Amino acid sequence: MIKTLWVIILAGCLTACQTVHHTQAPETETIVSWFSANKQAYAIGDKRVYQLDAASTAQLVDLYQQPVLQKALMDFARISINQDNQQVDVIYTVYFDAHRLTDADRAILKQYPLFNEQAATYFNTLTLFRQEWLKLPTPKPTHLVRIEFSQLKGKVVQLQNQQEILAQGRLTRPVASQVSHYRTSVAWSESGKHAVTVASAPIWIPVASILFLPYLVVCKPNLLSGECTRF
Repeated sequence: MIKTLWVIILAGCLTACQTVHHTQAPETETIVSWFSANKQAYAIGDKRVYQLDAASTAQLVDLYQQPVLQKALMDFARISINQDNQQVDVIYTVYFDAHRLTDADRAILKQYPLFNEQAATYFNTLTLFRQEWLKLPTPKPTHLVRIEFSQLKGKVVQLQNQQEILAQGRLTRPVASQVSHYRTSVAWSESGKHAVTVASAPIWIPVASILFLPYLVVCKPNLLSGECTRF
């Protein structure tokens, strides 16, 4: 019977437990250098170093080799760090002023993911950051082209020769980044609690009745006084 109860609880957990993300307040970071080594891509920030999976960054690395990138206004990265294992997920976005792009430039950019030509300003898109930190151009562009890479995977690492790498070269246009830290845990959803309670009722109700039977007050009621006399 106990084994059956555990089977019911386990089945309910598998179907009704939910993963809870505990997120800390985001911080800002500036990526100052990119480089590739041993089939991996590395991004060096002013606070930490990210090793990114080569397969997920192949198109981004290719874009960095295109002359049209010299016309980019800015790069922006949203980085999520799992505090449990230091794994990271990155959404990397490159913005262009549409008025500076030729038809040939657009044809090249359309080969990359999530090409989007939209009427917007930096303040509409990046409201979390101050103008002086982003170094926005004046006047602000009103017609932007956006390229977004949303499936970049990797982890936080330590580099022994970080200063040597930075001495060899830095990005001419540092990458503004928003970094979020989170932890995960598993918790019962309300629907899961209810489902397990109902499903296990045929087992726990008889068990509870047997366990608590000695504590029940068995008496003969006196209809005149309203008192109860124990047998």
